[in-house]
Amino acid sequence: MGFSHESQPWHKDTVLATLDGGIYSGFAWLDMAMLLALWGLVFMCSVLSLGFVGSAAFLALTTILIVRNPGNGLLILLLIFYAPAVTVGVPNVFSVVVAMTLGLTVVLNPASLGNLLLRSSQVLFAAGAFVLYGAVQTVFSENMSLALPYYLKYIEGVVLLVILILTVKTPADLGRILMWWAIVAGLATVIKAIHIMLGDQTVLYRMMEARHIHDQFGLEDRINILHGGESGRRFVLPGEEPNYTSTGLVFPLALALAFHSASAGVRKLFWTVVACMTAIGCVGTYSRSGFLATTLVVGLYLLRGNLVKGIIPVGVFAGALAMAVMFIPALNKRIFGIGDAVNEGATGRFTLWKQALEMWFDSPIFGNGMSAFYDRYHVAVHNSYLQVLVETGVVGFVLFLAVIVVAIFAGRKLRKGAVIAGESNDRHLSRVALSGVFGFCFMIATVTYQDVKLFWLALGVYAAISLVGQGSKSVGYAPGP
Repeated sequence: MGFSHESQPWHKDTVLATLDGGIYSGFAWLDMAMLLALWGLVFMCSVLSLGFVGSAAFLALTTILIVRNPGNGLLILLLIFYAPAVTVGVPNVFSVVVAMTLGLTVVLNPASLGNLLLRSSQVLFAAGAFVLYGAVQTVFSENMSLALPYYLKYIEGVVLLVILILTVKTPADLGRILMWWAIVAGLATVIKAIHIMLGDQTVLYRMMEARHIHDQFGLEDRINILHGGESGRRFVLPGEEPNYTSTGLVFPLALALAFHSASAGVRKLFWTVVACMTAIGCVGTYSRSGFLATTLVVGLYLLRGNLVKGIIPVGVFAGALAMAVMFIPALNKRIFGIGDAVNEGATGRFTLWKQALEMWFDSPIFGNGMSAFYDRYHVAVHNSYLQVLVETGVVGFVLFLAVIVVAIFAGRKLRKGAVIAGESNDRHLSRVALSGVFGFCFMIATVTYQDVKLFWLALGVYAAISLVGQGSKSVGYAPGP
C-alpha cells in the first residue's frame, strides 16, 4: 500500500493539478480544509481555554489527517512549529504527533521500514553520524542533566528526517510540504497580530507568564523592546524568542517568493500576500539578524533572475517597511543602529565568541562535551557553529558542517540547469530555496540554534528538490554524480 493519492481509493476530492513552480501537488481540498481547521483550533486554544474538548479535537483531527495520508503528519509538525500548539492541552504535543506519524506509517505501510533501510539518504546519513558522535560527548559530559536535553534536540532533528524519507515518495508529496511550509509560516503573522491586539487576556499569555515568572527577564521584557529611548512591541507571541522566531521564517520566505515567480493570476497575488506576511513577521521581531537575513534572502532572490517578477512582492514589502520605519521610532533606531551594535561588540556576542574559542583550546579535537559552554558560563554562545566547535571539537564541527554541505551538494543538479515545468533556469525552485538555506545558515551564526529540527528539515527538503521530476526515484535516494 503506497502513500501516493492515486493508490488511495478514498481520495475522491478535487486535487490541485500542479503546484506553482512545477512541483505536482497532491493537496486534496479536504486535507487543506482539515489542516486549516486544525490551525484554527490551535489558535482558539491559545486565546480561550477549551479544556478537554480542545485536546480531544486536536487528537481527532490529527489522527484523521494521518490516516488519510501519513505525509500529513509532517505538515502537522510544521503547524506546531509556527502556531502555539502548547495551549491545546496535549502534553509533549510534538512527541505525540511524531509517535502517531511513525506508528500509523508503519501500520499502514509496513514495507516502509524496509525501504528506509534500503534507500540511502546522504543528509540523514550525515546527521546520523553527528548524532552518534554527539552521544559520546553526552555520555562523558560533566553535567548530564544539562547535556541530555541539549542532545535530545539533535535526536528529534534526525527523527524529522526519517519521517521525511518514510512519507515523501513523489514530487506531489514534496510539493505538499513546500506549499504548506510557506503558508503556515505566513499565517503565523495573523496569529501574532491578533495576540498583540488581545494583550494579556489570552490563555497563551497567562501560560507563558507563569513559565517565565522566575526568569531574569520577565515576559513583558521579552515581548517589548526599549531602544534608543524608544519603546516598541516585538511581533512575537508571548514566550517566543525573537531571534529564534526570525530564524524559522527565512526558509519559508524563500519558498513563498519562489512560488510567486512561477505562478500567475490569483495565485501570484496569493503568494505575494504570503511572502509579505512572512517578511513582516521576520522583521517585526526587531531582530537585527532577522532583518539582515531577510535582506539576504530577498537580495539573492532578485539576483537569481527575478528582478522583474519580484517587483510586486518586494515592492509591497519595501513600502510597508518604509512606512513602519517612518512611524515606529524604535524600529527605525533598531535597524539603523546595526552598524553601531557591531562596533560595540554585537551586543556582547564578540565577548562570548572569544570565550568560546578560548574554551575550545582546552580540547580542540574532541571537544569539551555537550552543553559544556553553558555549564561553565551560564549563557549561550550565540553562534551555533562555535557552540558545536567548543562542545564537540573539530571532529563534531566537521560532522555538523557535513550535513549542510551534503544537502547543498545534493541540490546541484537543479542549480546546474534543470528546468521546472518549462520555466527558465533562473527562476527554478531549487535556486530560490537555496537562498533560504543561505539565510538559515546565516541566522544560526548569530544565535545558539540548539533545536536543529527545522534547520535539518529544511536541508533535507532542499536536497529532495533535486529529485523533482524524476518519477522513478523518491527522496530517500541520494542523487548520483
